[in-house]
Amino acid sequence: MFNVWDTAGQEKFGGLRDGYYIQGQCGIIMFDVTARITYKNVPNWHRDLERVCENIPIVLCGNKVDVKVCLPLSYMFGQPLKSKSQERKVKTSTVTFHRKKSIQYFEISAKSNYNFEKPFLWLARKLVGLVTYLCSLACYLFTVVLAIPLLTLSLPLHLHQLRSALILF
Repeated sequence: MFNVWDTAGQEKFGGLRDGYYIQGQCGIIMFDVTARITYKNVPNWHRDLERVCENIPIVLCGNKVDVKVCLPLSYMFGQPLKSKSQERKVKTSTVTFHRKKSIQYFEISAKSNYNFEKPFLWLARKLVGLVTYLCSLACYLFTVVLAIPLLTLSLPLHLHQLRSALILF
């Protein structure tokens, strides 16, 4: 089960974000491909997340990839809008931050559900893999700790046999 917190990218809420990051086990950093400023903020969001939660799996997502055509919106619900166009401003080829930080990148659309599940599935696999690895490591350490007294008890016998073998050669 995932507990998901949307911490809002707006800078006016910046001071509140760290409190939500505490004990986070993974992260999704999402930017809007129709607004360059959101992609420019990705390094800041990543830095803040890494500062509070070191070495967690992180996914970078470019949202609103369903927007393909440049259509100026002049009226919405009968209200005039400023000259605001819904077009992709951050092209796939310019998204490079994930490569610099070795994190996974997905292009998604929350509106059309395109690739919506992919970041969650990727993180789930990473977390399950991490848990499996930690369990294996714990089992290994537990086995070594249990085996040490056994080795100690049988060590004189092994050394005696080793001395005998060396004398024979």
